[in-house]
Amino acid sequence: MYFRNFIPKDIKEIKDEEIDLKIRITNDKPEIVIKKGIFGSLNTRKEVSIFFEKEEIQKYIDFLSILGWSLGVIYTTNSHIYEYENIEFSLVKIGGYGYNFEVEILCDKKDVNKAKEKIEKMLKKLNLNKMSEEDLNKQCNIINNRKELQFNFNSESYKDVMKRVKDII
Repeated sequence: MYFRNFIPKDIKEIKDEEIDLKIRITNDKPEIVIKKGIFGSLNTRKEVSIFFEKEEIQKYIDFLSILGWSLGVIYTTNSHIYEYENIEFSLVKIGGYGYNFEVEILCDKKDVNKAKEKIEKMLKKLNLNKMSEEDLNKQCNIINNRKELQFNFNSESYKDVMKRVKDII
């Protein structure tokens, strides 16, 4: 997870940031993921992914660093994704932190309100509670403030970061 100029102690410090940028490796396939829109448990965002070969990861890290994106936090997630009544449920384990779940419906902008209503009804039907903004911020702050997970790709390489964090994540 990248941050533009600094790693915030409190995620509220960047509450108006509309760009969410990360390099993600899913099933051994790396990608740059950029989301546009305000981060939060109820917000809608546009997402674009660019896949690339694993051997090229340092090249893409260097590319982002040249653009001013060199600071961030590295963490792992292990997700189990299910579809139920055309809604995607992800059970997520965050390495070194704990568990949560995500519920999504991919849709066009014009259908966002209908999708939100469908999710709300399903959560109620399944007796699940959505995470509050306060709890989501708390989770982000705990993960982001772990100094051993933070990186600066202007002063260290991807390989060095991975060596440093391999027993933590």
